[in-house]
Amino acid sequence: MSGERKLLGKSAGTISRRQFLGRSVAAAAVAAGLPQQATPEAKKQTKPNILFIITDHHAYYGHDREGEFEYKWPVFEKFCDEGIRFDRAYSVCPLCTPARASMLTGVYPSSHGLMWNTDYADMHDFRTDQQLYSHYLSRAGYRNAYVGKWHCGKNKLAADFGMEGWSLPDYGKVYMSDAYKSYAAERNLGDARARIEHDLDHPEWNGKTLTLHHPSPWRFMNASGVLIGPPKAHEENFVAYLAVQKLRELAKADQPWSLVASFWGPHQPYFPTEPYASMVDPKSIPQYPTFNDDLEGRPFRYVLHRDFSHRSRYAWPEWSTWQHVLARAYGQGYQTDAAISQILRALEQSGQAENTLVIWCADHGDALASSFQRR
Repeated sequence: MSGERKLLGKSAGTISRRQFLGRSVAAAAVAAGLPQQATPEAKKQTKPNILFIITDHHAYYGHDREGEFEYKWPVFEKFCDEGIRFDRAYSVCPLCTPARASMLTGVYPSSHGLMWNTDYADMHDFRTDQQLYSHYLSRAGYRNAYVGKWHCGKNKLAADFGMEGWSLPDYGKVYMSDAYKSYAAERNLGDARARIEHDLDHPEWNGKTLTLHHPSPWRFMNASGVLIGPPKAHEENFVAYLAVQKLRELAKADQPWSLVASFWGPHQPYFPTEPYASMVDPKSIPQYPTFNDDLEGRPFRYVLHRDFSHRSRYAWPEWSTWQHVLARAYGQGYQTDAAISQILRALEQSGQAENTLVIWCADHGDALASSFQRR
């Protein structure tokens, strides 16, 4: 579910796979400083900047149901209309770490070795000989930056691979980070607090307002509700702010640059702020066609996954509960979309949009509330 901008213009129309690949290879060659055929146009080209936007656990395929329920991110839709939408793009793995590591390396998980989320795997970091895309861009004269969710190592962060910016080890706990605390203090936001509506692991918290401080990012993971405070208190707006600051800094330098803006959302826990929390009426979300699917005729591993990995099937058996969880999930999606608009706006204001390749994608999707993935 990715959109790509500036590789081909809006007027490009329909192109064949061969044409697209040919132009993509040419653009990549320019970016990496590789030899090309000497044409008058090529001689005039300069290396394009690269802005890579990554959302996490994006509820996309199947969530927008034409004629039944509309769930479209307005900023993302506009972005795709101005560029190219890849609606048959598939994640290399439905897990954060393997998928993200493949984005950074260009190889399958079986090659880079991060086969599982770093929180649980035996291998917690890239091998010392593993090269990321930043290595190649650095050789081509690029200044590289990374802001936001990393989740590709416990001991090595983006900075260890020549990318300036800000990230956290493992999954990361944004609201407890020094960077967020400083950001919040400057804006008088206080500690991050959320009104818990549904918590799978701690139902005794339902209806309470709690401070989201705990060393483990999983403490509130399977919960939904509303973050107390204005939109700028949300982690998505915080990441967008850091990305905008870094983009403005990069744009001032006389050097091609690449910037990854990596968001934690719309991954759960689903704690959007207002007005996003109320943008979707829970009662308007029709029941999924697969909600009561008994998985008959499906592979047995689906049954194991449902019965052992997703206890919510038993804790929240009613669709009415999922309507409220989904409303918060979709609200968080809209908030992520709005936060990303700040980065795109900053790029336009920098005057470098016409020479910047912008890629927007997710590490993987989310089958939230479906037959065997009720989370």
